[in-house]
Amino acid sequence: MRSSRHRPATTSPAEQRAPRADIQGLRAVAVLLVIAHHLFGYPAGGFVGVDIFFVISGYLITTSLLHRADNGRPLLWWFYRRRIRRIVPAATLVLVATCAAAYPILAPHAYGALLIDAASAFAFVSNWRFAQQGTDYFDAARAPSPVQHYWSLSVEEQFYLVLPALVAIAGVLAVRWARSPQTRSARTRTLLAGITLGPLVLASFGYAVVAGRSNSTGIYFSTFARVWEFGAGALVALTAAAWARLPARTAGPIIWSGLGAVVLGVVVAGRGGNFEEWALIWPVLGVALVIGAGIGRTPSSGYPLPLYPLTNRLSVYLGDISYSLYLWHFPIIVLLAHEIDRGPWFAAAALASMLGLSIATYHLVENPIRYSNWLEHRHDRRARTQHQRAGSFRPAILAAAVLVAVAAGLVALDRGSAPPPQPAAAASEELPFTIDGPAELQLSAQVDAALAATDWPNLNPSMDAAIAGPQAPADIGACSTMPVPPAAECTWGSAAAPKKIMIVGDSVAVTYVAPFRRIAEASGGRWQTRSVAAFGCTFVTQTVVGPNSGMAAECPAHKAQVVAEIKKARPDLVVITNSYRQAWNADTNRIMTGEDWAAGMQALTDQFAGSVGRIVFLAPPPLANDISRCFGKTATPAACVGTIDTHWTTMAVAERRLADRIGAAFVDSRPWFCNAAGRCPSFVGTTPVKRDQVHMTPGFAELITPAIEERFSTAGLIP
Repeated sequence: MRSSRHRPATTSPAEQRAPRADIQGLRAVAVLLVIAHHLFGYPAGGFVGVDIFFVISGYLITTSLLHRADNGRPLLWWFYRRRIRRIVPAATLVLVATCAAAYPILAPHAYGALLIDAASAFAFVSNWRFAQQGTDYFDAARAPSPVQHYWSLSVEEQFYLVLPALVAIAGVLAVRWARSPQTRSARTRTLLAGITLGPLVLASFGYAVVAGRSNSTGIYFSTFARVWEFGAGALVALTAAAWARLPARTAGPIIWSGLGAVVLGVVVAGRGGNFEEWALIWPVLGVALVIGAGIGRTPSSGYPLPLYPLTNRLSVYLGDISYSLYLWHFPIIVLLAHEIDRGPWFAAAALASMLGLSIATYHLVENPIRYSNWLEHRHDRRARTQHQRAGSFRPAILAAAVLVAVAAGLVALDRGSAPPPQPAAAASEELPFTIDGPAELQLSAQVDAALAATDWPNLNPSMDAAIAGPQAPADIGACSTMPVPPAAECTWGSAAAPKKIMIVGDSVAVTYVAPFRRIAEASGGRWQTRSVAAFGCTFVTQTVVGPNSGMAAECPAHKAQVVAEIKKARPDLVVITNSYRQAWNADTNRIMTGEDWAAGMQALTDQFAGSVGRIVFLAPPPLANDISRCFGKTATPAACVGTIDTHWTTMAVAERRLADRIGAAFVDSRPWFCNAAGRCPSFVGTTPVKRDQVHMTPGFAELITPAIEERFSTAGLIP
C-alpha cells in the first residue's frame, strides 16, 4: 500500500468552489509588480505581472469550461454571461470615472485622444489601437494614455472568443468518437483540446519571438503573440489529473522552483532596453509550475511546503481585489502626475487612492454584480443564490473612505507646499554657458520673461495644437525617410551656391533643418542646405534600440548611404545632431555612455572627414520636462518649467571633447532654450518651445533661426 504522503490530495466540495489561496496570492504578486513598475519604475521587469495574470486566467477559465462540459451543460452562452458579469461592470466604471476626472485636467487634444482610447477599451480592441498608433509601452518620455493598461483586457477577451469554442467543438467530437460512457468522452475531449491547443501555443511563442525581433512595439500588443501565455495555463488545466497525482515531496520543490522562475523572469525581463518575448518564458513557466503543483493541495489537505507569502490573509485579499487594483492604478498614476510632482507625497497619495477606490469597487460593484442573477439562466440562478459570500463589507467601505480622504489630503498638502529648490547653474568649465551676440541676448531676455510669467499668454499656435502637431514642416518631413531621398528633392537654396551644408542625424536633426533652410534661402545665393537626416536613425555606429524597431532595422543601410552621399557631395559643413535621450546599445546590451557615444560618432565621421570642410556637432534641445505630461487645464506656467537632465549634460560634454579631439566644432543649444541657471520655460514670447521632451516645435525653430545663424557666424562656420 502506498504511504499517505504519496496519495493525491483531495479537496472538499467547499474548497473546490472557493478560490485557491495560492492562486490569489499569485494574483497579489502580479498586481503589486505592475503597480511598482508603473509607480516607481522598479523593478524594471515588473511589467511581467500582466503575463502572470494571463497564465492564471488561462488556467481558471479552462478549468471552469471543462467542469461545465463534463456535466453536459450548455457552454458558450454560459461562459460569455460570466465574462460580461465579471469584467464589464468594473471596467466600465473605471473608464467613465477616468474620463470624468480627466476632463478638468487634460488638454483638449489629450482628452480627445482619451475618449477614443476609452471607446476602444470598452470594445476590447485597445491593444489594436495602441499597436496601430505605434505606442511604445516602455517609452517613459511620452505621456501615456490613462487607459493604456486596458490593452491586456482586450487581449484576454479576444483570446476567449476562441477558447470556449475550441472546448465545445472538442466536446462534440469526443461524444461522437468515443461511443462510450461520459468519463471516456470527457477524456477524449480533453485529449482533443490538448492536441489542438499545444501546437497553437508553440506557434504563438515562435511567432512572438521571431516577429518581435523586427517589431517589438507592435508584438507587445499583439493578440496572437500572447496566446501562448494563456495556453500555458490552459494546458495545466487540461493535465490537472496528472498534476494532482504528484506526491507532496515532489510538488513542494516544483512550487518553489516555479516561484524562483518567476523572480528570475522579473530580473531577466527588466535587463534589456527593449521588450523581448523570449524572456517571458521564465515567469510563464514559473506560474504554470506553481499552479500545477498546487492542484488538490488546499489549507485543509496541507500545502507541500509553507507558502505563507502567498496564502496569508493579506495576500489573498489583495488577490481578491487585484482586478480592481489593476483597473484603478494606471489612471490614478497618470492623472495625478498632472497635479503634483512625483516624489514621496505622490507615491503615498497614489497608493492610498488606488487602494481605497479598489476596495470600494470590489465590495460595491465587482462582487455584487459578479454573484448576482443578472443575465443568468434559471437553473444557474437557483444554484447561484446559494453561494456563500464574504462577510460584511461595511468595515471595508469605511477603510476605503478613509484611504481616499487621506489621498486627497496628501494631494492638497503637496500642492500647498513650496516648490522644490532649483538646481545650481547647469554649466561647467567644460561646458560654459555663453551668449554670443544681440540675437541671443534678445532671445535670452524673452526666456527670462517667460520664466517669470504667472499666466499663460495667448500662444500661437496653442500649446494643445503644438503638442498634437508635426515635428517639422511637411516637405522636410517627407525628406526624412529611409533610404535617403534624391538630393534634388531635399536641397534648398541656390543650385549654383558655392557653399554647401548637409544636415545629418535623427528626428532632432529633422527639426533643425528648417532654420538651415532659411539661412540658405536668405544667403543671397552663397549657401545651399541639404537634409539627409532620418526619423528613428541615430547617427552613431552602434545599434541603438528605439521605439520603432522597423526603422531601426533600416538604419545601418541608411547610415552607410549617408556616408556615401557626404563623400560624393563634399559639403563645406556637415551638421550632426542626435537626441541625447538615454539610449540602449543593443551591441553591448547596456545603456550607452558618453564614451560609447563619442566612439560611435567618431567611427562614422572618420569615414568622411577628408571629404568635408568642417564637421559640427550641434547639441539637441536640452532634455527638460515633457510638456505633454505637465500641460493641462489646471497647469500654470511654473508647473511646466523644466531643468536640464544630467544625462543631456553628460552627452554634451562627451561630444565637446570629441570635437576638440578631431578638430570639429561643438555648438551648445542651451542659450536658445534655457537661462544660465538651467531653467527652461515651455514657451518663449507667444511660441511653444517643445512638443514633447525631445523635439522643439516648428514655430520655435523659426523663432531661434537668427540666434542659430548668429552663433554659427560668430564661430566662423558660415562666414
